[in-house]
Amino acid sequence: METNKDFSTRTPTLRNPFKSFTSLVFPGIFIFLVITPSFVFTDEILLSFEILEGDTLAIYIWPPVENLSVNCASPESNSFRVAFFSREMQYGQETSIIYVMPKVEGTYNLFVTFRSNVAWNGTIGVYTSNSGFYQRTGIPMITSQGYFALLQRFRASPSSNQTSYYRINIILNVYGVSQSALFPPIILNPPNLALFFIIAIIIVYLDAFLLVDLHFKNKVGKASKSRLILILLLVAASLYILYQIYVMMSA
Repeated sequence: METNKDFSTRTPTLRNPFKSFTSLVFPGIFIFLVITPSFVFTDEILLSFEILEGDTLAIYIWPPVENLSVNCASPESNSFRVAFFSREMQYGQETSIIYVMPKVEGTYNLFVTFRSNVAWNGTIGVYTSNSGFYQRTGIPMITSQGYFALLQRFRASPSSNQTSYYRINIILNVYGVSQSALFPPIILNPPNLALFFIIAIIIVYLDAFLLVDLHFKNKVGKASKSRLILILLLVAASLYILYQIYVMMSA
């Protein structure tokens, strides 16, 4: 068990691989805050989540807080990545941001500490390419970086406008990607199942038509390599779209 303390406490403009997450998804997070129930009001917050290795846990706190510190106890050394920023401007809203990406399966203990003398709001979610694993938390938002699944939101307010110290303790149970099924283990209800079969038949028919047409044109020497590549890409894209439709219908 090792505690990684190699963290930055500076507050620069975000310059890291997670930049695109915030710029693309941050406005959508506020929509979730309006429609998602239950707050947690406390000076110390204890949470537990299950995520997949390689996914990115994101914590957003606003207005920005002071003395932000992040520590993580991991099952192996160098088994995770952390980036955090005390004050980052996003769409006119200053926010404190923490990103954690576990790289191996196991149990992680994440500790986020800070202080604030004003009421603040927090959102915790995860960026993933496997939305099926997070279906029980709700319908993930679709972004160009994958899906964003909302896990928790909370709000806290110091008593008598005094500066208070806060600690968020998160237990992360991280599972290997191989442990998650390709399709989420959720059976479609009869109406959705019927609709899914209709869509699947249409997509498969179109794919079959393109492949048969390509076959005959290839026999007479009229099929170019670029056409072959284009049709194969279209078939692959249609199958991926069919999978995404299944995921959304199973939510």
